[in-house]
Parts: sequence; structure tokens; C-alpha cells
Amino acid sequence: SVNLAIYEGAQLLVNGATVTKTGNTAIVPYGKIRVSAGTLTADVTGGITTRENGIIQVDGGTITTRQIRTSTAGVSSDGSYIQTGGDVVLTGNDVSDEFAVFSLTYPGNVFNMSGGTLTIQSANNLGTASTRGSVFINSDPANVSITGGTVIFEADQAVTYRITSRATFWNAIFRATGGSRTFQLLGTTSGQGGGEVTLGIQPLTVLNDLTIENNATFETNNANITLGGSFEIANGGIYTHGSNTTTFNGIGVASITLGNTTTTQTFNNLVINKNSSSDEVVIAAGRAAPNAAIQVNGTFTVTRGLFDYGAFRLAINENVSLSSGVTVGRTSSTGRLVFGATVDQTISTLGATIVSMEINKTTANSTVS
Repeated sequence: SVNLAIYEGAQLLVNGATVTKTGNTAIVPYGKIRVSAGTLTADVTGGITTRENGIIQVDGGTITTRQIRTSTAGVSSDGSYIQTGGDVVLTGNDVSDEFAVFSLTYPGNVFNMSGGTLTIQSANNLGTASTRGSVFINSDPANVSITGGTVIFEADQAVTYRITSRATFWNAIFRATGGSRTFQLLGTTSGQGGGEVTLGIQPLTVLNDLTIENNATFETNNANITLGGSFEIANGGIYTHGSNTTTFNGIGVASITLGNTTTTQTFNNLVINKNSSSDEVVIAAGRAAPNAAIQVNGTFTVTRGLFDYGAFRLAINENVSLSSGVTVGRTSSTGRLVFGATVDQTISTLGATIVSMEINKTTANSTVS
């Protein structure tokens, strides 16, 4: 079999039909693949491979293929991935060794997502250099527009699931199937020959909600995490933060939901920097008092917005920095901030309000300034 080429100026439009590509090679759009309804299946080694200014546009329906990537032609293959709806599933099975399962390899690649679901399953091996990841997005910020949709990182094989992305995501889900799986933010390489690109470890920014499901372990390798919405860690899910900073920003009410009610969830540095003073972050579920639901090992900072501990306790192991006018807790909440570390701690309030606070130290001091 040979590649199915969609030449410049041409379009493969799937609008209710069932289209299947068989054989060992790829569908290669120089022009456009557009799926509005129906199904497009390409269970072939190269999956869908963009060439030159090729466009993949998904408005509805379903695409199932092994891989979406740029071509071996190098940096001239700065095609586009645009999704407004529908479902795209990348199976990662027996894919090209040199590219990530989802690889927008070059700064000129366009990544626009406003709806739909993109599921990226594990590569079945780490490629010829043992550095290939599952997700590699090198698009310049000017070529990225994310206003909706959900990306599901699905590890279905016992292979390191590497994520390297300069782009943000709207909603993100870490999903493990077939057993316990590990996801890592890591630097990786994607591309072939003179078109190879290597990126170092990238921070992860999720503009809305982030979920870590049961049996999924998300290791940041010390890279920072920024969330515009809520954070849910299911019972059996693990968040390994290292020395990073986890920041909540964005508009409205965001929740921290911890499915494990027998173990305290730790963060390193935790920052609340919401869009306005009326926006808030609330602990919605976790380990019940008198134990702490959350323990902050580094600095707890509230720059803007309300942080409400609800019915739970937030233990602080180092310092607290609160900007003028912010509030921690509500008068209706039964939880509190707890200072019990065996080191000296500083609480910098600058005119902020802490509704309920407990200092329970047998050694060292807590200083309010």
C-alpha cells in the first residue's frame, strides 16, 4: 500500500460516512482532512501525517488512528490541528519510531482546540533513541488557541508516558488502563533526521479542570503546574509534585477534590492567584479533621481571591504570604489553617484575613507580620 495523499487545494470531507484507510502507511494531507460527522479510521503505521501546510480539522464524528504527526520532510511541514468537536483517538500502536504519538514538532505548527475530546494513548515503545514521548507540542504561543475541549492522556501500556508541551490545554485527564501507570513531564525528542527537535521539560498549564484518575500517577519532575479551574485526584490517583509550585488562577469557583480520605495530600508551594477578589478555591473533599486534608511543605501564598478550607484542615510546614485584602476561610467553615511544624514560621498578612487558625508547636516559633 502507498500513502493516501490529499493534495494542496483538495479536501477529504467525512460528513456522515464511514471511511477506512488500510495498509501500512499514512493518510497525508497537503490540503485538508475535515471530519464533521461519521467516522474516519486509519489503523496504519504513519497514522495521519501532515505535509507542508496540511490541515486536520475535526468538527464532529470520530477519528481513530495510531498517530498524528508532522512528516519526515522537516520544518517545512508546519501543518495545523484544529478541533471544535467530535472525538479523536490515537492508539499509539506500532507507530513511527521517531515521532511522539501526537507530535506537532515545529514552532509553525498550529494547535487550536475549542471543543471535543482528544485521547492520546501510550506509544508501545520509546523509539530508536528511547526518548520518544506520547505528546510533543512545540507550537509557538502565537500559533496556539485553546478555549475548550478535553485532552485525555491515557496510559494503556507499561511504557513511560512522556508529555512535553509548550501549549496549554483546556481540560486534562490522566487515565490509566490495564493497571497502574505513570505519566511524566519530561524533555523529549521528536522528528527524524535533520528535522529532529529536542525540548527540555515544560511546565503544564491547564486552563480549566485537571483530573488524575484511579491508578494514574502524575510525576511533574519538579515542573510547575498552573490550573485555571478545579483539581481532582481520585482515590488511587497520585500527584507527585517534587519541588514545584502549583498555582490556581482563573475565574470563578475552583475546587480541590481528594478522593483518598485516609492520607494527607501534599503540595510543595501552593499559590492562589485568581482573576479577582471574588473568585475562590475551596477544599471540597479529602482527609477529615483532626487530620489535615492538605499539607503544604513549602510556601502557601494567596495573592488574589478567597481560599476556603471548608470543613478541612490545611497544614503549613513553612511560611504563609497573604496579600492585602485577601481572605482565607469563611465564618461558616469549620476547618482551619494549622501551624505545627518544628521550624520557625512566618505569617505575612499585609492586612489579609484568616478566619480560623491553629498554632500547635512544641518547638520553634510562628511570627505574624
